[in-house]
Amino acid sequence: MEFLFKFINILGWGPNIFFIIVFFIFITYWLYQIFYFID
Repeated sequence: MEFLFKFINILGWGPNIFFIIVFFIFITYWLYQIFYFID
């Protein structure tokens, strides 16, 4: 979580909000694939 916070700070919060949303969607999809594979 701290890594994610630093990552967002590096990006800057304002104009890159769209990229952050896409990033979260990608992480969620990636986690879904892992749990689906395990299950």
